[in-house]
Amino acid sequence: MTDEKEIIDLTEGEKEEPWCANCGQFTDYRRKWSTFPRADLDGGSYTQNEEIPYCVTCDSRMHYLGVCRRVVWGVRFICFFSGVISTLLCFVLFTPSAYSLLGWIFSILLLGGVSKLPAQSLYVLKQYNSKQSNHPHQSM
Repeated sequence: MTDEKEIIDLTEGEKEEPWCANCGQFTDYRRKWSTFPRADLDGGSYTQNEEIPYCVTCDSRMHYLGVCRRVVWGVRFICFFSGVISTLLCFVLFTPSAYSLLGWIFSILLLGGVSKLPAQSLYVLKQYNSKQSNHPHQSM
């Protein structure tokens, strides 16, 4: 007899459907595979395969909205706390002067630029939100 503690469910949970920013909807897609080299723990490298969904209608790359949200919020989180640390360094650790103020302004401008780096994810989320506001009765 098998104990129920030994049984492991290997089925994946609900998988998110990709969204096409070009078509503005959840369309049918086909999977293309891409490979890229990765380093292993022995100092060597191996190739990793990645599945990329492409829209059947317009043949453009599709995006997973959950991944886009995590990327954008992760970068914002890092930039926010870097700004807090920068503020603490410039005004608490060092005595306030023209140089510390200049350094703080430079770091805030730099962090503002860094927060715009996930441009593709920001664009996809903006397109999705604009399509949802135009058609609020549609659901995912």
